[in-house]
Amino acid sequence: MQVIDVHRVETSDSVAEISIADKFVGPQNKRIHAFLINYGCHGYGKFQVDPMTLTALETGLHKVKDSRERKNLMNVMYDLIKSGSLPAAHVLRIIINNLEHETAVDILQDTFRFIVPCILSKFLHEEVNEARSSEMFNLSLKIMTSGRFNEFPAAMEMLLSSAIGFATTQDEITLVYKWFTLGKITNAKGKAIEGADINVKVRHTLIRKMFGTTHIPQEQKKECFAQLAKMD
Repeated sequence: MQVIDVHRVETSDSVAEISIADKFVGPQNKRIHAFLINYGCHGYGKFQVDPMTLTALETGLHKVKDSRERKNLMNVMYDLIKSGSLPAAHVLRIIINNLEHETAVDILQDTFRFIVPCILSKFLHEEVNEARSSEMFNLSLKIMTSGRFNEFPAAMEMLLSSAIGFATTQDEITLVYKWFTLGKITNAKGKAIEGADINVKVRHTLIRKMFGTTHIPQEQKKECFAQLAKMD
């Protein structure tokens, strides 16, 4: 998405809500697809996202060129979830649709470490939680295998830790178990993922995940814990 017009809107001590729609009336050389509220991140207030913009963001958030504006939009939408003004499922769908194309490490880290886990644990119905967690697990692996972040070890470790956290189904937990026993990260077909390494910290994360699930037999859990104890 390309910014075609910018308007300054000032808040008021006497007016609770201020509309920006009238600022963009008149002929347009290019059709408006979305409003980037608080463009430049200079404002302070409770910002809303209109239906037209939400529709555009469903497949176009990653097309906003400035990473700062993408991050701002993400934070505004999360804030609206907390206030009950925007459905968490809709925001999560926007995230899942766009995050595969994200290039900014800080946005990736904030979204995987904070925003998505909070949405899954606090704002989604339990019956859809597993399905969305599985989507995030697959998305984590897809981003890792893309090769875009191989030169950023911290980002790759974050993606790996997130994938472990999102693992929910029997197949996903089994793959997580294989990562520990094999000592390497692979996709579902057994192909090693370049740039994804298992250090002691990751092994502890894997153990915590395995001990928190019923998909791994107790005996196998004990064997893995014994291996970890030798490494420590």
